Formats: sequence, C-alpha cells, structure tokens
Amino acid sequence: MNVTTPSTSADDAQRARRLPPDLLHRTNVLLAELERLRAQPDPDKAAAKKARMAHARESRTRDLHAAIDVVIESHKPQVVSWTGSRRSRAEWLKRLIGDTAPGWRYIDDYLKTLHF
Repeated sequence: MNVTTPSTSADDAQRARRLPPDLLHRTNVLLAELERLRAQPDPDKAAAKKARMAHARESRTRDLHAAIDVVIESHKPQVVSWTGSRRSRAEWLKRLIGDTAPGWRYIDDYLKTLHF
C-alpha cells in the first residue's frame, strides 16, 4: 500500500534537524497559526466578491432586458397582436434575439411586466 506524504514533510524534517527543540516548537506553533489565518476568509475580500457578483448580475439583467426591448420595439405590431400562445410568442422573440437570448420563460415573465 502506498502512503502519501504531505508536500511539506521534507521541509518539516529539515526544520526538525536544523532547529533546537524549543525553537522548533515555537516555529511549529507560529506556522500552525499562519495556516489557520490563511484558512479564514478575508471579510474585505468576501465583501468585494459579493459586490462584484451583484454588479455582474445587474449588468447581465440590464443587457438582457435591453436586448428584449430592442426586439420588441422593432416588432411591436406583431408582439401586440400575437394570436398564438404566450409561449410561442416568447420562443419567437428568443429566436429573434439570437444566441445571447435567455430561455423563453424568462422572456415571457419579462413580457408580463410590460404594458402594451
């Protein structure tokens, strides 16, 4: 059976050979504290990540709504007088928008918020 050694085992062994026991103990305590601190997430970094995610979500939603609005404005008579189902209208608009279009349900939900 193969036993895997941690990647720091060579460093630990070399440190144990070079340092006296009292200094080795203090060094190990400090290294353990360093590992503990590195494992904790930085609250500023987490807050910045959360803000970036919120901005990206808002930007993506704004761009999707703008794309849907452009297609609706250019085909408004057909959208308003659509005689088929809401789903078929949303799928038709999805095809017109192209590859960046969200799903038909997203488009249908957005159409529900508009007043024609």
